[in-house]
Amino acid sequence: MRFGYFLNQNNWGLTKPFHEVVNEGREIAQYCDQNGWESIWTTEHHFGHEGLEVCPNPVLMCVDLAAHTERIRLGQAANIITFRHPVQMAEDLAMLDHMSAGRLEVGVGRGVYPRETVNMNPVADVRNPAVNRSLFEETLEVIRHFNKADIALYQHYSKKLDSEIELNGGLKKELLHFKCFNNLFRLQNNAKSEISRHIPYHYKVKLKQMWSR
Repeated sequence: MRFGYFLNQNNWGLTKPFHEVVNEGREIAQYCDQNGWESIWTTEHHFGHEGLEVCPNPVLMCVDLAAHTERIRLGQAANIITFRHPVQMAEDLAMLDHMSAGRLEVGVGRGVYPRETVNMNPVADVRNPAVNRSLFEETLEVIRHFNKADIALYQHYSKKLDSEIELNGGLKKELLHFKCFNNLFRLQNNAKSEISRHIPYHYKVKLKQMWSR
């Protein structure tokens, strides 16, 4: 039997300085590391005015724990991937895996509290479970494909994109990632339909509007 520790990092009433909460987490991780625990798991929550589970970034917390431990495996319970761009999430996890010498464990979630979802990403609002689930499934698909892909470089795809498409503001930046997907996954044939399979739900309306011009 293997045992893991759930590092919930409570700070009831937000009475302690946050650096003390972080230090306590390190001490618990070091104890578990030295006493045969298999893994330790951090969590993600936002706007927790009660002081429950006050860690907003489980990947960064795991990076810190990796630097203060030697053998224990480091997991997130969970990364709320409906709040994140899938490429950036995949990159962060890959970095953590390298920085911890292969001790990465990954847990993912959809979000649970409306006050978090509506502020972090309104499309991920848990009060609309069908859309939330669709966003979760499509984001997870991108993350999994990204980490399985054989990738060396983006090969200056941004210059190529700039010469092909003229857009304004954030949409241009977001489409830049989607053009990158075409290189990363070596998609063929119709770029519109193929790339669409790897785009989180909340961007598709923007792309549909652009492609219909």
